[in-house]
Amino acid sequence: MQLTPADVHNVAFTRPAFPQRGYSEEEVDTFLDLVEVTLAANVEENTALKARVSELESQVEALQSQGGGAQAASFVGPADDQSAPGELANQAGRVLVRAQETADQILAEAKAERDRVLAEAKAERERLLSEANEKHEQLVAQASQTAESIVGEGRAKHEALLSEAQSQAEAKLRQANEHAQNLRAEAERAHAEQIGQISQLKNSLEGRVDELRTFEKDYRSRLRDHLQSMLTDLGSRSGSDQESNYPQQHQPQQNG
Repeated sequence: MQLTPADVHNVAFTRPAFPQRGYSEEEVDTFLDLVEVTLAANVEENTALKARVSELESQVEALQSQGGGAQAASFVGPADDQSAPGELANQAGRVLVRAQETADQILAEAKAERDRVLAEAKAERERLLSEANEKHEQLVAQASQTAESIVGEGRAKHEALLSEAQSQAEAKLRQANEHAQNLRAEAERAHAEQIGQISQLKNSLEGRVDELRTFEKDYRSRLRDHLQSMLTDLGSRSGSDQESNYPQQHQPQQNG
């Protein structure tokens, strides 16, 4: 495919689907390859034209040195046999001038086209680089936003877990306090019951002690009365025995 200025001017690249931006990298590379081939062809053509111009200049110099002849006729093609060698030289000179002008024009157009294509390619490269930079900044901004969002979600989740753990700890602490209070109340009730039982046992023992003391007092009183009665009986018996024995012991002795 021969590349023309109109092709370069009217080229349109396919844009990738959203969210990507810029042009299709494959189409841009293909177009740049085509521009490179066209520029190489233009350079090759310019080189060939320069060689042809040098060849024509050599032939003109030969014609001018020889004064015309068969070489001029062979260069300019079929001509009138009655034409003068000077006319042939003039024709060759005009042909050379036209060839030089054509070559210069082609070279100028090729150079201008090359410069224009290079400028457009450079502009396109800068635009692609600019779009790539914008896309990079966009991706960096999106990544930063995503990172901030993830960090924010992590922080919120951390705070939620911390709050939940604190709530659970407080609930367990309340339960522990309630259990401790219940145990304390139960211990106090058990202590109170034990104190009541001990008080009842104390009262019962004190009553039993009072009963024993009363019994001891009564027993002592009865025993004392019984002993006194026995002593009284003993005293009375002993007195009667002494009275019965006394007259015998104190009777006057008879003559014996």
